[in-house]
Amino acid sequence: AAHDLALVRVVDRRQFELFALDVLPHVEFGPVRDREHAQVFAYVHDAAALPPLDAFACGTAESPEQSATVFVRVDSLTGGAPLTLSGPGIETTQSFTPAGLPARFWQERAALAPLFPCGIDFYFVCGAQLVGLPRTTCVEVN
Repeated sequence: AAHDLALVRVVDRRQFELFALDVLPHVEFGPVRDREHAQVFAYVHDAAALPPLDAFACGTAESPEQSATVFVRVDSLTGGAPLTLSGPGIETTQSFTPAGLPARFWQERAALAPLFPCGIDFYFVCGAQLVGLPRTTCVEVN
């Protein structure tokens, strides 16, 4: 279905309505401790301090939607190690070079791939820019 396609692009503040229509309807606001599944939504302010990915919920076979969506504030969306992205919603491939993530991040994320449809969806934030990296996206570290 069209709503399951992964779009990889930077969303700036002039395109906020895209973020609001796609992400915000799935966000529950309120104290984390009051939620039944407190680990479903997370924000990491310092990418270098990102905990190991097994600290986040990746859902279950019966409920893959109970997985975490993690927003990570990065130093920059460019200038880091070159990556090639492919998968649903990407016509061929897309280059991405985020800076500031721990070196272990890409190996840990790759280890989650066999668990699909379970996994973790990421959004990388830098200033007013946002890049989404859903669990369906394949990442090749160049």
